[in-house]
Amino acid sequence: MRNNVRNMRNSSVLTALFPQVRQGVLTATLGQPDKWWYLSELAGRLGTSPSSLQRELSALVASGILVHRREGTRAYFKAETQSPVFRDLQQLYEKNRRPGSDLGADAKAVWGQDSECFYPWFRGAKPGKCDE
Repeated sequence: MRNNVRNMRNSSVLTALFPQVRQGVLTATLGQPDKWWYLSELAGRLGTSPSSLQRELSALVASGILVHRREGTRAYFKAETQSPVFRDLQQLYEKNRRPGSDLGADAKAVWGQDSECFYPWFRGAKPGKCDE
């Protein structure tokens, strides 16, 4: 029993709930909920191809977590801030964003910046720190 509890504490909640690509999409879109992410830009940030993102994005749009728009041939996505689960998901990511968490390390590795740069409600970042 103790080993099970210890293993649960050592595993990332986000890793258990979401595949890595979906974590990256949610980190970007929930962290900057007003930003429209161009599909290729998001794929480049995650180090994957746009075609491999489309299934994840489609599922997130279908569930109402993301919204989608087209401009010509370009596809854009952003967080659906009117979704009933929007704030809950933001809070889940915020709770798991503590220093040393998998999310913090993943954000640093994926984005090349501290994870608080993608959490505007987290005010621990110094002004201008995330403008790089």
